[in-house]
Amino acid sequence: MKRGLVIMQNEVIQNKLARIEEYITKLDEILHDEFEEYEKDWKAQMIAERGLQILVEIIIDVANRLIAIKNWGPTTSSAGSIRLLALKKVVSSEEPYLKMIKFRNFIVHDYDKVDNAIVFSILEKNLGDIRKFRDEILKYE
Repeated sequence: MKRGLVIMQNEVIQNKLARIEEYITKLDEILHDEFEEYEKDWKAQMIAERGLQILVEIIIDVANRLIAIKNWGPTTSSAGSIRLLALKKVVSSEEPYLKMIKFRNFIVHDYDKVDNAIVFSILEKNLGDIRKFRDEILKYE
């Protein structure tokens, strides 16, 4: 994989991106084959929620750090940072990451109302979006 110069020169971003695979691997370990199994496993639920929260925090941190390095100016929100990365063609689409930020905000602020079916669905279908973010950042010049 071709790596962009900006990212290669920034150890903080490199370290955060490396943690993405580490956390996804851990989440894969707790993922049950069936939703019914997951719904009965409170430990897996807590691990999944916290792991996904951390992964979204990494996305936000990397976005903000890259914006600062490139002097693209401050943004007023995490969503604004993602929109700016899409505008600057760092990421190909903002939509999956905006959804992740909304999910992160929900589990942080409305943690008593988390829908296990949504978390399970994210684990099954959306971890690839997080890997895609990592790959697009690594390729950015």
